[in-house]
Amino acid sequence: MKGRFDLNNNTRRFLLTGLTIILLITGGMTVLKYLQPTQEQKEVPVYSFESTAGIDYQVFFSPNNFFPQQSAGPGQAYITPLTEYVEAHFNYLLTSDEPADIQGQYSATALLTGYVEKKQGEERIKVKAWEINNNVVPATPFSGQQDRLELSTAAPINIRHYTNFAETVAKEIRFSADVVELKVTYDIAGTVKTEQGETQLQAAPYMLIPIKGNSFMVEGVLEDKKEGSITEMQTVPIPGIEQTRLTWLIISCVMLILLVGTWVVTRGTTPDPLLRELASIFKKHGDRIVHVAEGLPGISKNLLLKVNSFENLVAVADEISQPILYEMVAEEIHNFYVIDDPLLYTYHPSPLLLEHDVSESIGSARKTDEVDF
Repeated sequence: MKGRFDLNNNTRRFLLTGLTIILLITGGMTVLKYLQPTQEQKEVPVYSFESTAGIDYQVFFSPNNFFPQQSAGPGQAYITPLTEYVEAHFNYLLTSDEPADIQGQYSATALLTGYVEKKQGEERIKVKAWEINNNVVPATPFSGQQDRLELSTAAPINIRHYTNFAETVAKEIRFSADVVELKVTYDIAGTVKTEQGETQLQAAPYMLIPIKGNSFMVEGVLEDKKEGSITEMQTVPIPGIEQTRLTWLIISCVMLILLVGTWVVTRGTTPDPLLRELASIFKKHGDRIVHVAEGLPGISKNLLLKVNSFENLVAVADEISQPILYEMVAEEIHNFYVIDDPLLYTYHPSPLLLEHDVSESIGSARKTDEVDF
């Protein structure tokens, strides 16, 4: 075939082997991707909602001769002896994309707890000593078939009542807790039902009020946001599988074209051993070889000594301190000489032309038993 490119046999073999391995890998990946299913069973939300439960508050003060202010909003510090009560506003909002059957109940409780502080390592921890629990808002049911549910209620938290209780406990049983806290929790619990199923509602924001001391700040988790959904098993496409299949198929086709193309348009060649040997000789000893352009004078066969390797010729040249002469007689006839008057040492790289008489290839082919320089 005309137009084929010559490549060293080893290079061509390495290239074809590499392309074959890559083709097998990409082909295997292509088959694997095409054996994978394009769809899968997955839980898919068919109904979703968002809910927010929160506690807002306003602190009201007892009439006094010092401050005309009757109340204060959130985020401040409050003087305990002047505080009459905290009005808590409990709010709940649920929104969804479609109506659902919503049922449940809400309530609010106030838990007063006395703690003893205990040192544990470098930290101080609170250990519960006593507690009392009061209902602030009794359990109240709610229901509706809608896509929006809004609940709101308010209740006063009598701070003076709880501070008096803590002081009475300390006085009558002679035990004063290190820390006294009032935790007011707004509990919402219920269910959301649709034709596809149901899910639970749950929220519990709370406010934390220190009772012992001359001042307090309201802390705690005043807002509880949640998201919920109802799911069902559906068969859905696997994202990206078709694109992945196509990508591996294209890569495999490209590798197949490269493999076939390399096989067709190239042919392997074996490096000429003569040229390879000459290249090695000139690479190692090029600085000590003298090229002869006009040829050498005739010499008798009796005075011509042939050596069987170039290294032997190098050894002779080193021994007698003479240069190595090089002559290219023909394209495949290359002669190397070392002159040791009257002897002439020579080496011929393979392949040798047996019919070629080296005594005729040097100089003028004069026949004599003596060296004529």
